[in-house]
Amino acid sequence: MVYDNLNKLAVDILVTWRCNLRCKKCCVPKTGKEADLSQFKETLDKLYNAGIRRILLTGGDPLIREDIADIARHAKERGFDIYLSTNGLLLEEKWHGLAPYISWINLSLDCPTAETNETFIGAGGALQFKNVLSFLDYYERSDEKNAKVKLATVITQKNKEQIVQLGQLIYEEQKGYRPDIWRLYQFSDQFSDDPNAFHSGYGFGGELDVSAYEAEEIISILKKRFPDVDVSYRTAESRDESFIFLTPDLVFTYPQGKDYISFGDTKTMSSDEIRNALYEQNRIWGKIIKNREIYC
Repeated sequence: MVYDNLNKLAVDILVTWRCNLRCKKCCVPKTGKEADLSQFKETLDKLYNAGIRRILLTGGDPLIREDIADIARHAKERGFDIYLSTNGLLLEEKWHGLAPYISWINLSLDCPTAETNETFIGAGGALQFKNVLSFLDYYERSDEKNAKVKLATVITQKNKEQIVQLGQLIYEEQKGYRPDIWRLYQFSDQFSDDPNAFHSGYGFGGELDVSAYEAEEIISILKKRFPDVDVSYRTAESRDESFIFLTPDLVFTYPQGKDYISFGDTKTMSSDEIRNALYEQNRIWGKIIKNREIYC
């Protein structure tokens, strides 16, 4: 039985802490305990029995796990709608094994050239830029084009002047698959001294921080410049308390300001206990469901 809105609630499953990039904009840990395949399968069964029907496989970068296709296969066979979030470095290499199971691909790219991407995110940025474009070209020609693609771009002080150029590259110049949705995110510094700044938990030291006003101006320009592109936008504030995560060791958590609040270890919980724990957080369900409306 599906309970109320649990079937609309998406759970982000961090299948690994590990990542093949060290993006300057990222504050997610890169090491820590990770559950094994059997534990992931058991927890997926519990989530399904509790009423959850939508999951997002993320990390770190989820494609680093050698058993990611096994996790996705089990989830699909269980009955989940599955979204995949990745930096794209390994996506073309692993897509054949994942294609039967994935409904949406969340693919990140922040800059319009290999050189600017390397400067922006650090070592590996040029290769990530190349591999994202290579995947879009591969995907356009693929017979396994059964997932929609969301392009995810973080707006910061370092790339805000390059966003239009990125749109030109992806939606006008490159000949590969054009993402179905372009979603942009305001980067806001959790440590800002500005009393009007929102402390979102997504920031680092202030140098990348952009105001909601700056970000909204960019979105307005993009919507006029690319009228046929589905452009959407999330502020830092709208993202706070708008995700429920399972950490790689299968602990429930959600972001609250600069903190992450844990509320249950699913390895030791029954399906009923998982359902009850989720209901205890139902005050944030509306934001979580709204955050994933673009996938409907």
